[in-house]
Amino acid sequence: MKIGLCGNIALDHLARELDGADAASDIIVGRTAEFGSELSAPRGEFTTLDACVVALDWREITPGLYAYGYGDDRAAAAAAFGAACKVLEEALRNFRSVTPARLLVFSPVSAWTSPAGFISRLLEPSPQELFCECQARFNRMCRSVADVYPVDIDELMMQIGANNSFDSAARYARDNPFTKDMTRGIARRISSIMVQFRKYPLKCLVLDCDDTLWGGVVGEAGMDNLVLSDRGPGKAFYDFQAQIARLYKQGVLLALCSKNNTCDALEVFERHPHMLIRPNMISSFRINWDDKPKNVLAISEELNIGLDAMMFADDNPAERAMMSAALPEVEILDLPAAPALYADALARCTRFWPVQLTHDDAGKGVFFTAERRRKQARELAASIEAYLVTSEISATIAAADGESLPRITQLFNKTNQFNLTTRRYTQAQLEMLAADSRNRLFSMAMKDRFGEYGIVAAALVLGNTVDSFLLSCRVFGKRAEAAFLVWILRFLEQAGHKEAFGRYVPSPKNSMTKDFFKSTGFVPADLDESGSLWKYDLTGELPDIPQWIRVKEELKV
Repeated sequence: MKIGLCGNIALDHLARELDGADAASDIIVGRTAEFGSELSAPRGEFTTLDACVVALDWREITPGLYAYGYGDDRAAAAAAFGAACKVLEEALRNFRSVTPARLLVFSPVSAWTSPAGFISRLLEPSPQELFCECQARFNRMCRSVADVYPVDIDELMMQIGANNSFDSAARYARDNPFTKDMTRGIARRISSIMVQFRKYPLKCLVLDCDDTLWGGVVGEAGMDNLVLSDRGPGKAFYDFQAQIARLYKQGVLLALCSKNNTCDALEVFERHPHMLIRPNMISSFRINWDDKPKNVLAISEELNIGLDAMMFADDNPAERAMMSAALPEVEILDLPAAPALYADALARCTRFWPVQLTHDDAGKGVFFTAERRRKQARELAASIEAYLVTSEISATIAAADGESLPRITQLFNKTNQFNLTTRRYTQAQLEMLAADSRNRLFSMAMKDRFGEYGIVAAALVLGNTVDSFLLSCRVFGKRAEAAFLVWILRFLEQAGHKEAFGRYVPSPKNSMTKDFFKSTGFVPADLDESGSLWKYDLTGELPDIPQWIRVKEELKV
């Protein structure tokens, strides 16, 4: 990736540390204190960045905020900070109008000392309340511009320690406010964020049971004698589960891979009073005596996700080593020897950090519960078509808007198998493409009698060409892709087009889509090394949408 640095601090120190933390990226260093013009009117290499880091010392931007003391005008201090945010927001918007590069902006550091000392929190208003208000204003600024992400200086300061984070001598002499440790910490944080942009977050955490989720071996000690409680030594396992539950709530799938007797292990999940991970939270489990790599392969196939989207957590170093050797694509959570450190190890893991969070993420656990009911109904039905007809499937197709765009961006960046081009776009890039009146960005949400699927498909139509078309694995086997494409063909026909085109670009993971356009009646129009272009004659009769899918909304031209 190509990363730009601009800001009001000396940038060379950060550039060196970032180059060491992320050697694969090219670092482009701007001019110190020229960040306003570099954002408002980017030129040269700043117009072709993948990401731009805005490294700010907010004490130089809003000195009145950091000089605030008892008796000062709190409203004036907050207003001055708000005005500074407004100026920066305008610069970020100008930058965004030129380039879709992601922006990483240093957050303001909260003052950690006050001349009021130990009674500062008792003041009305307190300095702490003022800084909370200003931090909230900064967060709103970041949310207001697409693909702007904060680099949380307060959080890093908490990890490193306030006295070890800032260097007053270097600040005054060299415009470098941070210590070497803090600069290195910032560089590592930026590098971790870049990894999420490049590889996208992991989807599934695969967990061992004995001595991982609880202390002891359930098959030997019995459920009642396990080390697991909300106090004492068992709280280490309880807190580890609490950290896992936090990941589950933001859409991470949980799976079990344990060498155990199935009934013994499942009883703990169902009946132990201090279990936080319950059966309805588990998307897949393999509790048997087979090798764990074999079981992880089976989990991957059942959940229809790649091995490179999974992380394996096991207290046994031998099991972790075996997994790494057999399935190197699977990432490993190296749990410390002491269970007291499990929760901290998972909390420090950055590979589950989401690039966006949507309502669909929060509902993933519910989705897999509904999916089990679908599987049962499918097994009882006389045929697949009979199952589909009785599933009461409905689809809602709509143009992208502010609410749906984060989920659409997720699909573009996470979907591999049914993705006809596997082109990746940031939210800002999609916004820019959709803003052109000649283009359309569509999404399709689905539900059936078992529950909501959420937004499961997206298509980018440039003029009369379906340039990107993708479908979530959630709805494979229902011909949802046919319904979506036929609807797009009808839309283009109503818009007055005589023919439609579709683009296919092969990748290592999308081979299942190579005949998709052909199966819908398209004919080859062009073929080169990068892929193929297909054409559909809209003057003839158009295909039917599968009878078991009811499209609830028709967009007008």
